Amino acid sequence: MNIIENFVVGSGKKFLSSLNEREGAPLDAMQKGIQDNDIKNTKMLYIHIPFCRSLCPFCSFNRYLFNKKSAEEYFKRLRKELDMYIGLGYNFDTIYIGGGTPTIDFDELNMLLEYLNDRLKIKSISVESTARELNEEKLVKLKSLKVKRLSIGAQTLDKKLSRDIGRGWQDYDSTIETIKLANDIIDTLSVDLIFNFNTQTLEQFEKDLDTLINIKTKQITNYPLLPSIYSENFKNINRENEKRFYNLLLDKMESASYKPSTVWCFSKKNDMLSDEYIIEYDSYIGIGSSGISLLKNHFYINSFSVAKYNALIDNGKIPVVREKFLSQSELADYFLLNHLFGLRISKETFKNEFGASIYKVLYKELLTAKLLNIIKEDNKNIYLNKKGYYMVGSGMRAFLSILNTLREELRSKQI
Repeated sequence: MNIIENFVVGSGKKFLSSLNEREGAPLDAMQKGIQDNDIKNTKMLYIHIPFCRSLCPFCSFNRYLFNKKSAEEYFKRLRKELDMYIGLGYNFDTIYIGGGTPTIDFDELNMLLEYLNDRLKIKSISVESTARELNEEKLVKLKSLKVKRLSIGAQTLDKKLSRDIGRGWQDYDSTIETIKLANDIIDTLSVDLIFNFNTQTLEQFEKDLDTLINIKTKQITNYPLLPSIYSENFKNINRENEKRFYNLLLDKMESASYKPSTVWCFSKKNDMLSDEYIIEYDSYIGIGSSGISLLKNHFYINSFSVAKYNALIDNGKIPVVREKFLSQSELADYFLLNHLFGLRISKETFKNEFGASIYKVLYKELLTAKLLNIIKEDNKNIYLNKKGYYMVGSGMRAFLSILNTLREELRSKQI
């Protein structure tokens, strides 16, 4: 592990052991210690839809096999939870809907999008999907409901690798045709790929990238495999192989004139939305089963059990089951990793957030980054050098693996 990854893993283990248990939170408890301005300035809302037609073995996100009746009941509670936050004074304008497969019950998703647009002044909505849940009619409808970014989780386009990783249902030809359609209709169409599967070759990954480049995909987002930090898979990550995949990715993106908006996300145009909302928004609310919220220095996690989530909502409670108060030091480290991952740190933004110069708060960390020659700066910003892309990316992989560790634990216990 490099120095950044090692630090993130160490901090993450302390974080996991320090979470406090809750059994739902009364509405007034969610306002305790939160200033009105913090509520008014929290514009980002994440919504989790935990249903899929089949469950990919490598995925650690909260997901359940799709059942129409269960989905209908769940969407009702989502609208109730949304109204709880609106009642507290939140006025979200940017929405990210993830899963699971949010488009799996399109009628329910359609009603939810209409509900959001009726109650909030929406600037943009991002939605995740798989290709098999989309067609031209659905894509046009999504665009009409202010969906500006659509993320299609392909993970790989290779038939053999798809079978190897448990996605044997994925059809290559229809996936490509759906990507082409969505690329023409949606403002920002992103296709997700994963690299460094155990049986994956560099040739398979390169062919996937070439295919997406050749059909002029607007945005390509590439994730390394993200096992939980306590699993044998995390210990056995072939980091040299991962680095080869990543170097291949950088070379292909640069030669095809894709520009990085994060270490993993590459776009044809600079103004495209990315899926890493945690970079742009230092406070956000997550609703739905397993929703994660960060409001200033308050960290909350919703129940991973859909049945428990529904029951807590019916009892008029925010369905929080874990929480933690974050220190200024923890928040500053989190800020540093996220914004380096997004390639740029605004010195002014940091000072506004923490009330002090970034060099006063994070002197040791920035000195280390300078000694490693992975950052440069001007009067306004600190930038991540290309040399630091993989190093910071491995730190973000470790951070997301920590969240996956938490997800696996809570889901297995039905908390």
